[in-house]
Amino acid sequence: MVREICIYYEGDPQLKEGFRAFLGKLALDDYYRLCRVRFIAGTGRDDTIHDFQDACQAHRSSWNILLIDSEGPDDGQLFARLKLATAQKESVFWMVQLMETWFVADIQALKKFYGQGFRDARLRAKRDIERIPKGDVIKWLKDATKATPKSPITLPACWG
Repeated sequence: MVREICIYYEGDPQLKEGFRAFLGKLALDDYYRLCRVRFIAGTGRDDTIHDFQDACQAHRSSWNILLIDSEGPDDGQLFARLKLATAQKESVFWMVQLMETWFVADIQALKKFYGQGFRDARLRAKRDIERIPKGDVIKWLKDATKATPKSPITLPACWG
């Protein structure tokens, strides 16, 4: 029986609490209540994949999970591009094309977080968020947050 679940994700360590809240229902399931669940932030896509691969070798008694952005539409080759062992396929879970797209999905939360000066008109223009190209999501978020007061949480480096 698995005693530990380790979820490797690409992103800021500050996201751990958000993942814990988002995946908190696991703790209610009798099977998972017996497991320790850890969230491990990677410093970038390649490092996260490498950390996951290392964990699959070093911690065989844990269920090591890779939670990763798809970086584009599913063309049937997403897993192949990761260059992982076929046996690891069941432990890879795809997020949206770009995790920041989740922010665009909840404009009210963005308004609450950024407060005065947040410009949401551009974000409301397109609601099929899974189809928004990565470059557009980043540009829209940068534009929408330009006039806001300084936030206690720094924006990801890719937002510039």
